[in-house]
Amino acid sequence: MLRLGLTGGIASGKTAVAAMLREMGFAVLDADSLAHELTEPGQAAYDEVVREFGASILDTDARIDRAKLAAIVFADQAKLARLNAIVHPRVETAVHQQFAEWSRNGARDAAFVEAALLVEAGYHQNLDGLVVTW
Repeated sequence: MLRLGLTGGIASGKTAVAAMLREMGFAVLDADSLAHELTEPGQAAYDEVVREFGASILDTDARIDRAKLAAIVFADQAKLARLNAIVHPRVETAVHQQFAEWSRNGARDAAFVEAALLVEAGYHQNLDGLVVTW
């Protein structure tokens, strides 16, 4: 099974292409949704993100308030880099685990991971190819 990335800039059509691929029967993993899942309470990145950025990023249910976290990290490149260093490796591990599961379960000839930052995060180095929307 080929492991392919689907990437492109904001509003370039990644989601539309991902939907088309799914309609054709291909497995497509949304890395952004996966990153959000991994920062939920009890998940792989949650504790470290809270330790790094403080309890002030939590809402009343002890979930990470993405708007509060965004206000912190998008105002400071070093903090954004730190958040990415926490989340990206865990996303990459989960992506590879999902590809392995799809391969074991007889997925089609190819499966995709959709993410805006595949190249920037270095994920593309472990893929068989990229589809780029623009």
